Amino acid sequence: MTLYGERLFPLRPLPTPKWPLTEDVAELQEYPSVALFMDRARAVDPSFALTAENAGPVAEICRRMDGLPLAIELTAARLRLFPVGTLVARLREGSYGPAGKNTGKLQRHRSVHALTESSFRLLDEEQQRLLTRISVSSQDVGLHTVEELGGLAPHQTEHVLEPLVDLNLVAVRHGAGDPRFAVLETVRAFCMAVLAERGELVEARSRHAEHFQAFAERSRPHLTGPDQAHWLDELAAAHDNVRRALEFLRHEGRLTEAARTAVAIHRFWLVRGHLEVGSLHLAAAPPLSGGALDSAQGVLATAMGDVLRAAEAFHRAGTAYRASGDQDLELAMLAQRHATLLHAGERLNVRSVDAVIRAAGRPEAPTEIGDAALALAMSSGHDLDRWEERLEAARQVYLRHQDVRGLGLVVAEQGEVAVARGQVDLAERSFRLSLEKLWSVGERTMLPTVLDAYAFLLWKQIPGQEDRVVRVMAASSTLRKATRAAPLRALRSVPAGPLRQLRTHLGNPRFEALWHEGRLLDTAAVVAEILSAPLLAGSGRTPSAPQDAKLTPRQYQIAALVSQGLTNRQIAHQLQISEWTAVNHVRQIMHRLGLPSRIHVAQWVLKAGYGLGNLRGGQHDG
Repeated sequence: MTLYGERLFPLRPLPTPKWPLTEDVAELQEYPSVALFMDRARAVDPSFALTAENAGPVAEICRRMDGLPLAIELTAARLRLFPVGTLVARLREGSYGPAGKNTGKLQRHRSVHALTESSFRLLDEEQQRLLTRISVSSQDVGLHTVEELGGLAPHQTEHVLEPLVDLNLVAVRHGAGDPRFAVLETVRAFCMAVLAERGELVEARSRHAEHFQAFAERSRPHLTGPDQAHWLDELAAAHDNVRRALEFLRHEGRLTEAARTAVAIHRFWLVRGHLEVGSLHLAAAPPLSGGALDSAQGVLATAMGDVLRAAEAFHRAGTAYRASGDQDLELAMLAQRHATLLHAGERLNVRSVDAVIRAAGRPEAPTEIGDAALALAMSSGHDLDRWEERLEAARQVYLRHQDVRGLGLVVAEQGEVAVARGQVDLAERSFRLSLEKLWSVGERTMLPTVLDAYAFLLWKQIPGQEDRVVRVMAASSTLRKATRAAPLRALRSVPAGPLRQLRTHLGNPRFEALWHEGRLLDTAAVVAEILSAPLLAGSGRTPSAPQDAKLTPRQYQIAALVSQGLTNRQIAHQLQISEWTAVNHVRQIMHRLGLPSRIHVAQWVLKAGYGLGNLRGGQHDG
């Protein structure tokens, strides 16, 4: 019954740790969900403690329980039966435990299953159908996806969806764009069991797979064009669902469909650093006609530093494109193979280089020709004029296609040429512009290399930058390990020993403390960190914020979100902190930077010496 004038005050779930974990054990215990689990776990076993070994499983339990206090308490009680590692494994299998025996509790409060079932029974048939069908999605989805999976017209979907939200079976997540809808993990496990019991699970998963297969195919032509950033972000939001679709298609023997879907999004995997995931999906694919599959395998193998696997894949792709009569793509693949084998000691084939440069000058040259020209440039020796010639060929192609990532990589290489020529001001401008372009599309594979190159330039050219350089190199090392990137065509201005020299200069305790700080910086924060550095003499520009201002990793992250126009409440929701904590962070940021308002903080991030037109705090990194 609703009373006139009543107001709803939603009680949000407890904040849970994000994945992958970056916090240490002490920091993890600050999450309310983890603190509650620890309190209930100690009620079962007074000796239970959070350690480096069980921190991951405990964090996963809290996430799988959606931060719901009752669900966390019920799950912690199962530690009477299972150690925490076994408990997580059972949750992954969908085992949420039987009802408890505590007769002092209501029946629906005795297990997670009973809690969900009591709400599910309140739904009519149409509402149950929609809930179970969207439960096969593994993360939040947009309204259009809800409509497609539910098989309802738009006006029907909204009517059926609203009670699911009211009963807290579906969560609404608001961001910069349209709202997104997520079935809680505890509810999802229940609904999957319902679908299996009704014999509808395969049909629901097939509908889901076909939806995301079509979405992947639609995204493919946009991953190198002017809408690159938008489509990469869309794929990032849908990535878990696309992977789920790929797994289902393979399980059902629909291998060709799975292969085409994997090829369609291989550039997303490359740009966003999902190299291992992408390589596994492509390796499991059956042969396809044409060279697209082999080309995709070669691209990811190159990014992971596997010379022989990349060369073999490019060779197969070139052969396939020759058979189909596509001369440009054949040339691009053979040039990519040649550039790869240069790292294994093969001699330069001048005719191959000249052919790529000529092809790059044609208006119809595909992006792959630009990739080949850039690969040949990155494999150049010490002939700076030749190096620049190949870079210019790549730049022409990327410019015509408006490929932001490609242009960012070209500019980074131009910075390398400037370093080799002793033009440090030009190198600085190039590295900063490259970081701007790469980060504007969320690039993660080559970003660590450019960060290292610019950090090393700062260290050599500006006194007193040791702390910043160590933090940046720690962050780039962490990102490199997370993506498994080991690009063959890494920039060459960073010698092997700067970290040893920095450790000696700073002393081991100071170095280790800075390294730990850097490891905690996310990609938005590390880009903000390095672009807040003083500019080299002669650049004619100086940032307006104090150069000695130092923010914590969390403050860099919040400053980035302020620059995107998020309110304190939106920041709190995105970072899963209280609104009051967000307010305090913003105040401390303004105090440390000596800035009077949020607008000035945004300008500090976006304009004041940064040149960073699209700082992407809070974007999807996994």
